[in-house]
Order: sequence, then structure tokens, then C-alpha cells
Amino acid sequence: MRKFYCFLKIIFFASLFLGILVLYCNLLNISNGVMRSNDKNFNSMLEISSGSKDWTFMVYLDADCNLEGAGIDDMNEMEEEGSDSNINIVVQMDRISGYDSSNGDWTGTKRFYVTKDFSVSSISSTVVQDMGEVNMGSASTLQSFIQWAKANYPADNYALILWDHGSGVMYGNSLGGVCWDDSNSYDYLTLSEVASVLSTNFVNLVGFDACLMGATEVHYQLKDYVDVIIGSEELEPGDGYPYDDILNYLRVNPTATPQQLGQQIVIKYGNFYSSPFDDITQAAANALSTEFINSLNLFITDLNATIAAGQKSDIDTARAASQEFDEVSYIDLYDFAQKIQTYCSGPVVTSAQYLMNNISGIVIEEAHSSSRAGAHGLSIYFPRTSLDYSDTYNDTTFAQDLKWDEFLINYYNNGTSIQADDLYEENDWFDEAAAITPGYYNNLVIDGNYSVEYDFFNITLDVGNEIDIFLLFDYITNDIDLYLYDPTGTEVEFSESFDDNEYIYHNPLLSGNYTIIVSQYTPNPYVSYDLYIETLFWNDDIFEENDDFPNAAFIDNNTLYSNLICQDDDFYAFWATAGWLINITIEFDYAEGDLDLDLWDAFNISLDASHTAADHENILLSADYTGWYIIQVHDYQNNDNYSLIAKVSWVDDVYEYNNDFNTATILPGYVIYTNLTCINSDFYNISLPSSTWINISLYFDHAEGDIDLYLYNSSQFIVAFSVSFTDNEYIFYNVPAAGNYSIEVDAYEINLNYTLCINETTEIWDDIYEENDWFDEAVYLTIGAVYTNLTAIDWDIFEIYAQVGYQITITLDYNVSEGDLDLYLLDDLLNYIDWSTEIGNQDQIIFTPTITGFYYIMVFNYENNMHYNLTITQEPTPGGGGIPGFSLIFIIIGLVTAISIINKKKNKLVFLR
Repeated sequence: MRKFYCFLKIIFFASLFLGILVLYCNLLNISNGVMRSNDKNFNSMLEISSGSKDWTFMVYLDADCNLEGAGIDDMNEMEEEGSDSNINIVVQMDRISGYDSSNGDWTGTKRFYVTKDFSVSSISSTVVQDMGEVNMGSASTLQSFIQWAKANYPADNYALILWDHGSGVMYGNSLGGVCWDDSNSYDYLTLSEVASVLSTNFVNLVGFDACLMGATEVHYQLKDYVDVIIGSEELEPGDGYPYDDILNYLRVNPTATPQQLGQQIVIKYGNFYSSPFDDITQAAANALSTEFINSLNLFITDLNATIAAGQKSDIDTARAASQEFDEVSYIDLYDFAQKIQTYCSGPVVTSAQYLMNNISGIVIEEAHSSSRAGAHGLSIYFPRTSLDYSDTYNDTTFAQDLKWDEFLINYYNNGTSIQADDLYEENDWFDEAAAITPGYYNNLVIDGNYSVEYDFFNITLDVGNEIDIFLLFDYITNDIDLYLYDPTGTEVEFSESFDDNEYIYHNPLLSGNYTIIVSQYTPNPYVSYDLYIETLFWNDDIFEENDDFPNAAFIDNNTLYSNLICQDDDFYAFWATAGWLINITIEFDYAEGDLDLDLWDAFNISLDASHTAADHENILLSADYTGWYIIQVHDYQNNDNYSLIAKVSWVDDVYEYNNDFNTATILPGYVIYTNLTCINSDFYNISLPSSTWINISLYFDHAEGDIDLYLYNSSQFIVAFSVSFTDNEYIFYNVPAAGNYSIEVDAYEINLNYTLCINETTEIWDDIYEENDWFDEAVYLTIGAVYTNLTAIDWDIFEIYAQVGYQITITLDYNVSEGDLDLYLLDDLLNYIDWSTEIGNQDQIIFTPTITGFYYIMVFNYENNMHYNLTITQEPTPGGGGIPGFSLIFIIIGLVTAISIINKKKNKLVFLR
């Protein structure tokens, strides 16, 4: 371990030097006038050039999960050492929201060149690349990271740390892996994906800073692509590797071999978790040798011979006595071989010793706590019973190349076959399906002895011939699932539960042979089940068969159709005239079955839909053309009683047809127009003189339908608009040139009653700071002043000069009933720093500048407001407000940091990896 008092002195004098240096630089900046932000931060000045070094230490840090806080901590541990002239430390880190809000709370993926700093909580290393959100569970992402690190930070040796959750060789009944990415559908790197990447990107050392990865199967998968592999047979605490200790060793010993570095990682890990953890393991091993594999194959052969010799119960005893881990299907391979020597006899005793010697020969260093005394570095998959065994294990590279899976199956079956299948065998595929009819079939058997078994049955069904299928079994003995395929070979129904029975109901859309499939989810030999099948016929309404678009039933407009039945999809066709209002309603009892409503045009293009959990559905829209329209009543859940009416009527106002520029209504002047209707777009033309202000107000009830407001110039370009989700819309516009202008009222949602009011004035309604509508027109404001009687009928941009060491408070006061305003703060590069978008009478931003310089304040007119006040104040931050104080922080930070390092406890919130 470090000599803390020596280190304390080093930190103190280094900090003293940095404080004096910063004091000098700051005074120099003051003498040169106003300070501006630098292009590079302090840490980037410490970055080492990327010439070839002894080691590049790569950390693939997937903190896109509940380990985010531990990832932040580990980054800070790496920064306690940092890159130097001999080693590169590079990190690709992915974060997620909801677990740790520190360090800017970014949620994407960034690549860092790790540099030394003096903080144990803030990440200050150089961000070499901000990648946005990427999938860390993708093999291509891992490959890109390794290739980038090697190309930009070449070295004689490469270490790769895979950081996140791990599962070992299996993940339940799926293939196992590492690095789950919660933001990308919980995708993760399988062992075969990791091996595929490393096969073309060799590294000297791979460390799994994750749970359960110290498995024989993991080592076997990577044996040809890496020199040293490090992993834990047991779960890891959330804090994972002690990176400060590990990198301190590498910094002091940059010429360490992969074996030496691997040994030290295990030693540092074991020392770090010596107390209070009692279930810790970690081991580093050389790549599996040919002799190791031969010894394991011989051991497997002799185990099978031991079963054949009648000693299966002795193997039971050895298995029960072997060291298990939190995942009880994993046992220590060395400990199992040792227990075989204790409880069995014959050739297996010799081959067990041969295997133990080879395990000892490849394991470089191993550490474990007292409760895991049987841990020796390599686990292996050996579930307690056949019920726990997953047939997917047979698909692993290890199981395909070696005969460990065959031994396990032989072991579970006691070396013999148990019973025969049922009389319908062989019905294991579609072309072998057994023909059956409705009825009860008991004492059927499904055999998952060597692989997942399927039983196939054929039954003939006609359209309208509903079918119920019951699969009855005892879930304790095995899990079975149920599927139904139609005559085209398409799956139409399935039932996959974790319960005793499965059930399927289906209403056939095709006549012909349907296939029932019974599938074993968990392999287990010769499991009994029963199959019960019943069918029944049903009657539809008078419009059947109107089950698809070409067979839509013709109905009359404005006519109510009752006592309809929806056992499938029902389609109806009706006629409408362009510009008329279409109002379609279906009424039903939701408790008796849920229906949904869709409307299509004659070319099968969707126009609108109504999908709610209510007793009725309704569609209201304007007909865009004269012709046929198609209604679809969708049986989300079958309903035997519903009514339908399609109303088509003229409901627009006296100014129709004013649906485009060519048919726009000419307005005689500045008047108020009431009782207008908008079921599409309404256009109005008005002649406006130059150098005047026009105020267009659109009054309506948003709850009855949302409409928006646009103003076009004579070239038909939009010059102003209002598109909020409130009751009214307003436009204030300063007319630059006389001419004909067009007003559009657009139906975002149909509204049958609105008022349009146009007023004109020669008075400019904005405040004295106009034109401050963009950043290059920003008005400079003095901090400490109050600005009153301001007006927002567009964007107002202001500029302030803020200094490091002060807290700035920006307050926007107004009356929201006169219009809603929002407040934004941007830096001089137009990057958003903060914002306030409250719907109230005040918005406020409080921020502490990290860089002395100019900042922009934006008052955004979400809805125009004629009166607002802006107040800007500042006060010194604790310890801030002056350059000497800033330097003093550097002078004393050494003592604070040293003390925090000495007292630091890595008792972080414990999530298991």
C-alpha cells in the first residue's frame, strides 16, 4: 500500500506550486483586460502525446445500469493516478439517468483520456469524443473502442477491462455474457461476441470487472485471443476493482508483464475486500493450454466410466460437497476434482489429480474470502438437478468442443434411458404431426432428455369454427408451452406462462389444417401432460362476410345500424362529398368486449383512428375528396352487440370554399368575424400598408378542437405564426412592405366555432430595446439592475458579463394571463446552460459560471406578452469572488485531498455485478 504521509507531503507541495502558478496566470490575464474562456481546460494541458508506450489500459465502462454511481467512483479512482509518459489510460463510459446526477448528469457515451486530478468526486479528464447514446451491449461497439484505442494510443501491451454486470456462461436459460445496456433493450455482449471481437483485436490481458465471469467456459472461449484472463467465480461488490491501487502499481512498474499485472490486480482486489466482505473471489490465469484441455477430457471420460461402474451416488456426494457460488449451478472445478478423489475410486482418482495439476499450472494468482475456501480460480456449470439444467448450454462453444454436457446428461439419467414416449411418436416436426380431432387426450409424453422436445398435432378447422385448446400438466415437474399455426405455417396464437396449464382460444380466418405445437421450455425426460380440445360454431351479423377491405359492406349515410356483431374485423363503405364533415360513431358495452375504429380512404391509406378503453369510439374529420370511404371496426376483443352510424353533413361557414390561396376570402378591412368553422384550412386575404403593426387574434375553445394561425406575405412565405396548445392564438407583426397578405386558420383538430379579429395600429408595441430579436442584436444588460415595462411580441435577446466566483440569479416576472414567457441561458457559443419554462407568473434561473465571460439571456414568447420585468443579481459564492481566493483553493486543496484519501472508505451503495 502507499506510504500515506510521504504522499501527503507530495500532494501539499504540488498543490502549493499549482496555486502559485494559477495566481500568476490569473494576474497576467487581469493585466491584459477582460478574461475569456480558453479553448482547453487545465487537464488537457497535462495530456501526454500519443507516442508508443509500455501499456494502454482500456476500460469499457458500461454504467448504463444501476451501477452508474460506481462507474463515476471508478473514473475518479483512475484519475487519482492518471496517464503518464509510460502508460495510457482510456475509458469509454456510457451512463443512464436516474442513479447518479453528478458530473453534469450526461446520459450518453463519452471517450476519455484519463489524466491525473486532485478530486475524488469530479471527473476532469479530457473528453476525446462525445458519441451520444451507443449500445455497449453490441459487439461492433466493443470492436470500435479497441480499434480506436490502439490507433490513437499505441503501446507494447494492451489491457482490456470489461466493466458492468456479468452472468458467467449462462444467463438463466439463455447464453451468458457481460455488459448489459439498459438503454438499448438490455442488450449484452455474449461470450461468442467477445471472442469474435478479440479474434481480430488481440489484447494481452482481459479483466472482467463483473460478477461470475471466472468460469472455465469463459476462459475456453477466449483462449486463442488473449494471454491472461481475470475473473471472479463469485459475485463482485458494486465497487468492483480498486483502480487507484491497480494503476499505482502499473505506474510504478510500467514494464510489468501481463502475468505480473494480472497477479497484482488479484492481490489488490483481495486486499481491498479483506473486510467486511466474506464471499469474495478473484483469479488471474494464463490462457488454457492444450494439456489442460486434454486433462479435462480425460476426467470427463473417467467420470462417465464411474457412473457405468455403479458409483453415481459417489459422484452425487462429491457434487454436493463441492464449493458452490451465489449462482448454485456453478461449482469450483478444482474443488470438485478434489472431492471426486475423496469419495470415488478407480481411474477417475488419477485423472482428477491430473486435472488439478493443470488448473494449478495455469492459475497465476487466486484470492478468496474464508467462506469460499473451496475456490481455486475456475468454476464450471454443474446444476444440482436435471430440472435446473438448461439445454441452451449445449450451444456454448465449450459444450460443442468438449463432452462436459454429455456427461451432465448421462449423470442426470443415471447412465440409462428411463421410459418410452407416447403412441404418437415420432411427431417431432410439422411433417410428422399426428392427426387428431376435438376431444380429450391424456397421458401424453414429451421427452426433453437430450434437447428441447416438440410434439406436433394437426386438426382441421373451418372459418367460423372457434377452437379452445387446454394443455394440462404439473409445472413442478416441467414447464411446457403451447402454440397454434394456421394452414400457411404462420403462428396465430401462443400461451407461455409459468403456471401449471396453458390455454389458447382462436377464431379461424382460414379453413384447413392447423398445427398444435407442445414445446418443453425446460428440458426434462419423459414428462406427462394432457391435451383437451373443443370447437364451436358462431353466427355473425347480416353484413358478413365483410372481414377485409375488398369485401366492405355498403351502408347509407346518416343511418343507425344496430345489433351488429364483431367476431373478427368488420369493414363498411360509404360515400362523402369533398368539404363535408364526416362524423362516425360506434356504441358498445366495453365490458362485453373492446372495439376500435379506423377510417381509410379508397386507396387503403389511413385517415384517422379512435382506439380508447371506453364504451364508444368516434372519428370526426373533413372529407378531402368526393368518393368512397372505408370504416374498419376492429375486434380488439370480440363484441356481439354494437351500433354504427356514419353522419355526413355540411357544417362549414358562409366563407367556404376558402381552403387555399386561390380561394381565399377577401377581407374588407380590420373587423371581427364570428361563428366561423374550421374543418380543414381557412384562408383570408387582406391588403396591408407598410410600416404598420397588425394584430391578428384567433379566439376559440381548445377543448372543442385545436386550430393554429399563420400569416403569409404576397409571395406565399410564412412571415409569422402562432401554434400553441391553448384556447387562443395571436400574431403581432410589423408590416415591412405594402401588399396583399394571407391569413391561414389551420385545423390541427377540427373546431366548429371560432372568432377571427384583425386590428391595425401605427404605434410600435415593442419596448425600447428592439430590435433585439437575435444573438447578433443582443442588448447588453448590467448585473444588479431591474429592467421594467419590457414587451415580448417576438424573442428578446440580452447579453451579460458574468465572472467565476459569483452566483447569478436571473428573474423574469410577468402576468401569465396576458401571455406565457419562458427563460433560457446560453453561453457565448450558443450552448444551452439552463432554462425555466414554468407556466406561471415567474421564471427564474440561478447559475454559477465556470468560465468568466459573456452569456446570453433569451426571453421566449411562448405566447406574446406585453409587459414583463427582468431582474439580474449576483452574490459571491462561498470562497469565491476574487482571484487570490481561487489560488488559495489550490494551495489548501492538497491537504483536503490527502486527508480525504486517508479517510476514504469505499463503502459505496453496494450493487452486485
